[in-house]
Amino acid sequence: MKHTVKKGLAMLIALAMLISCAACAAQSGTQDDAAQKTSADVIVVGAGLSGLVAAYQSAQLGAKVILFEQSGAVGGSSRYAGGYVSGANTKLQKDAGVKDSPELAYQDMINIGGAGNFKPELAWMHVQRAGELVDWIVDHLGIELSEPGYGAYTPTNVPRVYQTKTGGIEFANLLKEKVNECVEKGSITLLLNTKVESLTNDVSGAVNGVVANGVTYSAKSVILATGGYGYNREWVERYNFKHSRSSAPTTAIGSGYDLAESQGASFSNMEYLPAYPGAVDTNEDTYSVTVTANTNGWSGAIWVDKNGSRMVDEVDFTVAARQAAWENAEDNYVFILFTKEMRDSAEAPLFDVDAKSGSWERFDKELEEGYCVFSASSIEELATKAGISAEGLSATIEKYNADVKAGKDSAFGRTKNLMPFEGDTFYAVRTVPYILLTKGGVDISTAAEVLRADGSKVEGLYACGELIGGANIGGFGSIGGLAHSICFTWGTIAAESAVSRALGKTVHVETYRSVTDEIPAF
Repeated sequence: MKHTVKKGLAMLIALAMLISCAACAAQSGTQDDAAQKTSADVIVVGAGLSGLVAAYQSAQLGAKVILFEQSGAVGGSSRYAGGYVSGANTKLQKDAGVKDSPELAYQDMINIGGAGNFKPELAWMHVQRAGELVDWIVDHLGIELSEPGYGAYTPTNVPRVYQTKTGGIEFANLLKEKVNECVEKGSITLLLNTKVESLTNDVSGAVNGVVANGVTYSAKSVILATGGYGYNREWVERYNFKHSRSSAPTTAIGSGYDLAESQGASFSNMEYLPAYPGAVDTNEDTYSVTVTANTNGWSGAIWVDKNGSRMVDEVDFTVAARQAAWENAEDNYVFILFTKEMRDSAEAPLFDVDAKSGSWERFDKELEEGYCVFSASSIEELATKAGISAEGLSATIEKYNADVKAGKDSAFGRTKNLMPFEGDTFYAVRTVPYILLTKGGVDISTAAEVLRADGSKVEGLYACGELIGGANIGGFGSIGGLAHSICFTWGTIAAESAVSRALGKTVHVETYRSVTDEIPAF
């Protein structure tokens, strides 16, 4: 009996020890899992197009990656874009019999973007590597691109621009699938709805992680891929416009600029921001543009600034001249002026939303509110209501009416839709420029390393995508496919550099083509 009791007691003790060990193992496993989830080789901040590229390429190069996205979906601005991408010396060009080279592409940077407007070393690196990424899009992602063309903007010197069938969202969707495969394999941890608040540094000052939602995540390399600042009113006011609206995604808040600046990073071409004209300055509690006015020579209207001065021929203008009117106007306010006769004879209502419906409903609603649309029985009264110089506007209208009577605009040479400002009802609509992409960005090296003003690099910190500034790569022109090309090219370069630092050895993607630092002279 005693033997049986002792045997039973021994079994209970052994069972208790097993349970205790299992609990310890479980606790240890949880701690290990937690550590794995908050540490990686590479951290990528932002899961737009460049962030998806950087994270996926980093994983392909053998790194463990944590990918942060502040919103609930990946893809960023590419989900709404046209799906163009550019690159020289591609398989598609060879199949089409097009002879191209990085040298020819670099010459286009000069011809279209303007010598002195971009960073030569970055432009040259870009054109040397962009073509391989176009091939990668086709061969690895499996996206069908069009034959090479000249693009939707200033034509390139040879056909070098390609397009997807369904727009930029096709890039985002295919990369999302690739990233999800890596998530399943455990090489990428994707954290949605998680905004990175700050960067961390080691004792030497090198960046070694991030803080998000109060949690510290560590990595040997951090890549900023947060996009532009097109929906950050403070950054726009700081560098570009006093008053504006935005058609950029609400996630384009410029957080990467804040993070880079916190590490002493410098910026270039921030003052360059080509905006669109004619956002109606409504009283809505949003930075988003909700209504636009027709700025394509609408029904005899003229445009004036706060001083009552005209700025351009309102019918026959270049795109640049029209942009400049809104960009250079005092406080960036441009008033569209017209008469009741012009309204009644117009082919379509002034506002885009009304033109679609064929009514003046939204215009009349804004007129009744009296915040951005005004009417009066005299020019002087209209000026007072709208906040325009009454003296300046009266002088402008007097001169303009005399020109209309003479049949020629003496100020800007306008000859079309010349209609006098007469009658007893005059209208003014206050408009501002609106933004999509931002063009200035963080200074980087040809290895995508973030730089300070003195040229020193911020150790452990890299950048790619819209954050590095399209103007720094391609200057002040519009080059078809460049924005997406920057995402693919510099997302890849950033991945190579970040993983090389994290793993302690130089690595390149399989598609890598050798490059030279010797910039061609033209």
